[in-house]
Amino acid sequence: LWIWGWNSAGQLGLNQTASWPGSGDHRASSPTQIPGVNWSKATCGYRQTMATKTDGTLWIWGSNSDASLGLNESSSLDRKSSPCQIGTDTDWSDPVCGRDVNAAIKTNGTLWMWGRGHDGATGQNNRTDLSSPKQVPGRWTAISIGTQPYVLAIKTDGTLWSWGNGKRGQLGHNVGSSNLLLSSPTQIAGTNWNQAVAAEYQSQATKTDGTMWTWGDNPNSGSYGALGLNDLTQRSSPTQVGTDTDWDTASGGGGFGMAFKSTSINN
Repeated sequence: LWIWGWNSAGQLGLNQTASWPGSGDHRASSPTQIPGVNWSKATCGYRQTMATKTDGTLWIWGSNSDASLGLNESSSLDRKSSPCQIGTDTDWSDPVCGRDVNAAIKTNGTLWMWGRGHDGATGQNNRTDLSSPKQVPGRWTAISIGTQPYVLAIKTDGTLWSWGNGKRGQLGHNVGSSNLLLSSPTQIAGTNWNQAVAAEYQSQATKTDGTMWTWGDNPNSGSYGALGLNDLTQRSSPTQVGTDTDWDTASGGGGFGMAFKSTSINN
């Protein structure tokens, strides 16, 4: 496992706790190895990094804001600059870092979340920060955490669910309001969702029929058009992008989206 970039809270995992901002070694401008050779999957969030090993263990490091390291330590100042194991379980499969709220799916399809709860993004029907992983009911295949934060997740039956901050319609429930905070998973219409990604204020997803859908913030100060719908209108429900049926994987960032198609293009 190799890492590089900003090290404001020890998120590089190189045993170099940096002050933020201030003196100290707080960057790596070239890939630098994290000790060990049995890493499996890694994910980067906001001043945090999380990874699984091939033995099924789960590791995390960086900022502990809102107890988001999941190490049963509530202090936001208790940063970790080296990988620390979360619990002792050996059946972790897919880790996902967000902004001070994190998640991981186990090999049996159970979903676990922890960290910042005051937007409801941990899916526990409350707005309480969690310092240790707690299960979200159901069996799940994928999860994505947006930066606001909010969550999109797909169950094993192909249904799509969302929760957390929905202030600009990004939860997809035909409601866009600064007061919309959902603390429990709520289903988005449809049963044939393939994958979904939560970005900043906009969401994008594909279905098993190859169609692509977007919703959430679109104007963003009147200039972006992040939903790809040839306008600047905000949507609070999934809206199909065009009529193509060969979309494979959609993604997005702060005010923009992108997607892969499954068809080959011969130049």
